[in-house]
Amino acid sequence: MFVFFSKFLPVLIYPLGLACIILVISLFVNKQSRWLKICVGIALGILWLGGTRWVSVMLVRSLEWQYVPPENTPNAEIIVVLGGGT
Repeated sequence: MFVFFSKFLPVLIYPLGLACIILVISLFVNKQSRWLKICVGIALGILWLGGTRWVSVMLVRSLEWQYVPPENTPNAEIIVVLGGGT
């Protein structure tokens, strides 16, 4: 169950998933309501912001600094790649 949630929940937090959720919410709002325009505007803003190079570089850097490559690489005959359930 943990593997399912660890693969499913981050998708809802990424910009595309979050924008899709907001757009689905806007489907249930009254069509003449001001909230419809606000929801669609927020969804488009999230997609635009998530798609900009500056934001993507900052998000990647926040993850990459934790895993600095080692100075010397050990020699091995066999390499095991773990896929994490995928």
